[in-house]
Amino acid sequence: MAMLFTHSLSAIVTYAFQRLWLQSLDAKQSLPFFNYALWEWRGSWIFYITYLSQSASGYTATCGNMSCDLMIFGMVFQVTMFFDRLSRALREFRIRGHSELHGASKDTEELRSLVAYHIKILGLPDLMNAVFGVPLLLNFLASSWLVCLLGFQLTLAFSPEHFCKQVLLLVSALVEIYLLCSFSQMLINASENVRLAVYEMNWTEFGPRLRKMLILLSVGAQKPICLNGTVILNVSIETMSIFLRVSYKFFCAVRMMYK
Repeated sequence: MAMLFTHSLSAIVTYAFQRLWLQSLDAKQSLPFFNYALWEWRGSWIFYITYLSQSASGYTATCGNMSCDLMIFGMVFQVTMFFDRLSRALREFRIRGHSELHGASKDTEELRSLVAYHIKILGLPDLMNAVFGVPLLLNFLASSWLVCLLGFQLTLAFSPEHFCKQVLLLVSALVEIYLLCSFSQMLINASENVRLAVYEMNWTEFGPRLRKMLILLSVGAQKPICLNGTVILNVSIETMSIFLRVSYKFFCAVRMMYK
């Protein structure tokens, strides 16, 4: 939002300062994002309508992008909490055996319910990745290209206004990718914690039937759960370094083409 408001207000503030404060007759009107429209907007009240429409469009696009990310973060939080609840239940599991009436059957039923709960949790990331897989992949590709172009533009010319705008846009793209990678790593850690919780259980006191159920639960928790950009990209904190390397290669390619 800081990037958006900086881009939206800088042009009108600069024009107002030159026109009203400096009383400059050479003050040029410019639009916040690009100086192009299907009508002539310079030198009349249409300039303000066009300026407002571009600012509103930028605000709408930014809110849409943020809302998509917030939906992903909310889903990751939910699935992470489910994994954490399962891990805590496994660590707190105490075998009753023959110390209680029908203790063995209660142990079997409780452990069976935890295995079924784990299977249900594993279905949620598949649904989440089916919904957000393509947007995630496009987000990473577009952000890589954006970071490359911003870095290239910063090397061409320098002006304080242009530099601040581009740096804010660059930081916003990097922060968004970092948050996606960080939340996916959180999901990976929570899913792997289930396997560790099974290992930390007092499984030596379990009977053969319960041990087989623990093996099934442990096998199901072997594969880490993470955000997927379709089948092409598995998102984790390591993806951030890959993203930076790809962006740098794009930057070098564009720089060579420009030369």
